[in-house]
Amino acid sequence: SCKGTDKDAQNTAPPHSAVSETAAPTDTPAAAPETEAPFLMTPVPRPDSVTVEWLAEELYRRYYAGCMNLELMDYSDIMDRNENTDLFFWDNQLEILLYKTIHTYRLLDVFPYEVHINQIVDESDTEITALMSVSLITPTFSGYSVYFTSSASFQITVDKTRMVITDYSEPSTCASRYTSWLKPLATGYIRQGLTWEEANQKAYDEIAATYAEDAQ
Repeated sequence: SCKGTDKDAQNTAPPHSAVSETAAPTDTPAAAPETEAPFLMTPVPRPDSVTVEWLAEELYRRYYAGCMNLELMDYSDIMDRNENTDLFFWDNQLEILLYKTIHTYRLLDVFPYEVHINQIVDESDTEITALMSVSLITPTFSGYSVYFTSSASFQITVDKTRMVITDYSEPSTCASRYTSWLKPLATGYIRQGLTWEEANQKAYDEIAATYAEDAQ
């Protein structure tokens, strides 16, 4: 499956690995009243032994955590921001923008529950490139609580020495915003002579302007 939220999965119970709203009360209730300050997600610290699967899972936990916090998370300990990953950050900014301006619901939490290496595309002594899939439960609230399942299919290259992601892409077979809108726009601007930094920002600005029109 490609990146997105399965809205047919409304009101389904989460898998046993996810904390449901019927779990023992904590200091921060899952469905806190709208008047209370929102619970903010923080990055999960790197474990002693970092795997490709952990990096992929944490990448998308932070992607949706940013949508919950309404600001881009810090990825510096799990992924470099460079020419080969920059569009991921802009795509995340666009998803956050949807939660700020268009979506009528808000995220309450993020539970990754399944991560797979679908295929090892390439591997050397210094790096590994793999097709990954991650599934998450993203409980939402818009006056009542709903469980959505979100999923992402993507390819990453990991530097084996530092165990950080150095390259990110999404399969062209996936009709996501990244593959169908953001990347084609950026590629077009690069062909017009812009640097990748300029082209990626311009592509973001163009889509953000469309979202602003939709929000009116």
